[in-house]
Amino acid sequence: MSDDTTRDWEPPQPPAGDQPAWTPPTPPRTPPTAPPGPGPWTPPNAPSGTGGWTPPGGPTPVSGPGPWAPPGAGPWTPQSGPPGAAYWPPTPAPRNNTNRVVLIVVGVVVVLAILIVALAAVLIGAGLGNVGQRTPLENVAVGQCFDGIKASDFSGSGPQVSSGMLFGVTVVDCAEPHESELGGRVTWPATRGDAYPGDAAMELFAFNSCTDAFLEYVGLDFQQSLLNMTYIYPQQRSWNEGTRTSECLIHPPAGVDKEAGTARNSNR
Repeated sequence: MSDDTTRDWEPPQPPAGDQPAWTPPTPPRTPPTAPPGPGPWTPPNAPSGTGGWTPPGGPTPVSGPGPWAPPGAGPWTPQSGPPGAAYWPPTPAPRNNTNRVVLIVVGVVVVLAILIVALAAVLIGAGLGNVGQRTPLENVAVGQCFDGIKASDFSGSGPQVSSGMLFGVTVVDCAEPHESELGGRVTWPATRGDAYPGDAAMELFAFNSCTDAFLEYVGLDFQQSLLNMTYIYPQQRSWNEGTRTSECLIHPPAGVDKEAGTARNSNR
């Protein structure tokens, strides 16, 4: 084989001079041998398109990465269509709504937190806040001073209830201004039976017993004193739970909400 078969074909040059238009002869239809080098080679007369030239005998497999898949849509399988037709990949699966649900839950929690803070502010303004820092009245010792129960809480007739009875009281130093001072604690005699004697009998017992405790604690009879006195006695429900004691509370004079100093042995 001559060297002419290994070179690309070049059309002969037209003769020199002023000659009519010259058309080069048609190139040979047999493609020349591909020159050595990497990658597929497309002969000059190959049909237009995006693929390379396929030698006789079928394509040579080339190793490489698999087909491309859109993120989040799983493995993608190309689909066949008519030659030259535009192809659109399948619509990806709908997104997961987990993030939206989480945002909704967080929003609800924030709203509830705001409502709780607002409710706490209302309770504090009403004197019902700071429950965790309060002491149940039954745990207050005789001689201790506290806030949370005032004499004006019992200005009505019949059994009265104050916030301090429900949520506890705040124990303070008697040298500081305070609303109440525990002057005594009396117990219903067990010899009178276990049945609840009724509100009237319990109130009479508490009044008489606390009047005696007032005299002993202050050093002056209650009827002659400037100080106020109230008493808290068990009612039917607390009686059924085993409560038999009544608390005797001493308060500042009428018209005074808080007063510093203890009433013990004050003789006033």
